[in-house]
Amino acid sequence: IYFNQPFTVGDWIHLPEKNIEGIVEDIGWYMTRIRSLDKRPIFIPNSIFSKIVVITPSRMSHRQIKETLPLRPEDMPKLKAVITDIKNMIQHHPDVDRNQTILVYLAALSPSSIDVTIDIFIPYCDKANFMRIKEDVLFKISAILSKHEVKLASIDSLPSALIAKMLQDEIRYDERNFDKGQEITDSKVTEKEIQDSGSKGMVSDGKTPGSEFNVSPSKP
Repeated sequence: IYFNQPFTVGDWIHLPEKNIEGIVEDIGWYMTRIRSLDKRPIFIPNSIFSKIVVITPSRMSHRQIKETLPLRPEDMPKLKAVITDIKNMIQHHPDVDRNQTILVYLAALSPSSIDVTIDIFIPYCDKANFMRIKEDVLFKISAILSKHEVKLASIDSLPSALIAKMLQDEIRYDERNFDKGQEITDSKVTEKEIQDSGSKGMVSDGKTPGSEFNVSPSKP
């Protein structure tokens, strides 16, 4: 730690293998004290740091904002205009680094949604600035969607024909399972049937001709 200095006092570090994340408060000869993000003190033997991966987020040059917007399939004709407006907004946003790659693209198509992904970088690493900029970008995206009368996908936005087909498939599946269970139940010869037919000396499964077999009457 002292020679390589993967972190120093005041750094925000993350130990994924130990599920530990926090701010370094003290580096001793044998122990390092970290204050977790929920303000708990954590003491870690220094020997541990030579055996695990240490990530130092406070030394990042940028932070990534990546969001996927699931939009209604019926808004597909408006999609190019929406993507163009989102790109223009991001390219003119004062807190987005335009020297980094800016991606706004159609990522996936499905019967329930059309997915648009936004992938950008900001030159701030602290959580407060990250959340402030992310919130502002999302508010501006929401305004663009409202301008074009485009809405996020939901179960209510599914085509009625698709919903009807999904429900019909579910009903057919339940009916098949019910029929199978009914066949098994009907094919069983119950003890009561044997007792009722005991006086006749014969019992049948009720389905197969010639399936009768002799049953000896019970002795008193």
